[in-house]
Amino acid sequence: MGKGSQQSKRKQQTLKKESQDHKTNGRRLSLTMEQASIFKQLIQATNEAQAQLNFALTTAGISGEQVVGGDLDSDTPYLEFSPLPKVQ
Repeated sequence: MGKGSQQSKRKQQTLKKESQDHKTNGRRLSLTMEQASIFKQLIQATNEAQAQLNFALTTAGISGEQVVGGDLDSDTPYLEFSPLPKVQ
């Protein structure tokens, strides 16, 4: 194998490792099957609730902002917003 081929292979391995580290920040938590099932259900419920909230905010004309507070139980319910941080 030529020198260029070896360097290319090492670079690919390094990039693969960096990609894996980036996805998980190098931390991994082993779970039992029961724990995995519970986390799966909770994450799915969280994603569904977030999608419903995003839909409600969009239909109310409040897209591009995030809820930062409010009082929905008072006689005069309200939400407080702040602009979403800009992605660079």
